[in-house]
Amino acid sequence: MIPLLRPTKIRYYVNVMKRRGFPVAQVLADSGIKANRLEDPSLLVDGQQCESIIRNMLRMTGNPGLGFEIGGDVQLTDFGILAHAMMSSRTLHEAVFLWLRFYNLVGMTIQINIEETKRSWTTHYDTGSTDVKLRHFYVEEMMLAGATIAKTLTGKTVTFKECKLDYPPPPHAVLYHELLACPVRFNEKRCSLTVTSPLLNEPLRSSDPEFNEICLDHCSQ
Repeated sequence: MIPLLRPTKIRYYVNVMKRRGFPVAQVLADSGIKANRLEDPSLLVDGQQCESIIRNMLRMTGNPGLGFEIGGDVQLTDFGILAHAMMSSRTLHEAVFLWLRFYNLVGMTIQINIEETKRSWTTHYDTGSTDVKLRHFYVEEMMLAGATIAKTLTGKTVTFKECKLDYPPPPHAVLYHELLACPVRFNEKRCSLTVTSPLLNEPLRSSDPEFNEICLDHCSQ
């Protein structure tokens, strides 16, 4: 069960949709979240509220591959203090596991696990949703967001070995092949994406141990 989350991700979605010309009220419709509370530091949201907003975005845009589009546009600095903690980490490994540790700070509604080998690392995705369109969105968003963030942190283009999905090919299946540039297999037992470069031991250009400690204290609080 997903715990209560900070509304960081929802603020990000609202801003993304505003740039596309969609009113905030339509994005937040039926979610129970009022626009004037999004900046309230005491506000917490639940998974159902996040789902309502994503359904709104998919309906408003009519774009079944919206998850790819939003994931590819993400900026690490959209995620506040956690972004600074990640950027000041020593290695990509440290940064990735900070993301997993403090996912509730950014409002991440998908469960992620990492499996590492000497030559690659694999991210496993568990959406916990029976809504097919939502599952597509969650996985697609996190695949491209992860690649975008890894490139930002290391300065290296991310290359993939293979992608596995636990659902049939969606209408926009061609985007998986175009954007991931690796073998893509549908109807598998679970969703995963294997990365061959950069590896998790890649040092970060912006590493700053002293600043990192300050950021971690804030995240913990």
